Amino acid sequence: MLYPSTLRDLLIRVAQAGLVHARWTEQIPDEMFTALRRNRPGLDPARLDRTRTRTRTRTLMSMAFHHRYSG
Repeated sequence: MLYPSTLRDLLIRVAQAGLVHARWTEQIPDEMFTALRRNRPGLDPARLDRTRTRTRTRTLMSMAFHHRYSG
């Protein structure tokens, strides 16, 4: 569900708004980045690693914020 980037951004923003409860495991980015590397072999591996780190950080921050302020 986190590939392509527009869908990933939308889902993270919806979770940040508290409209859905995000569930996160390390299997999710593993699957996403495996698919990206398979389907887009020309992508820069360093950029993929940065994207993975940023996605994880945004998702975890969103989940922490929602947990803290949802009552």
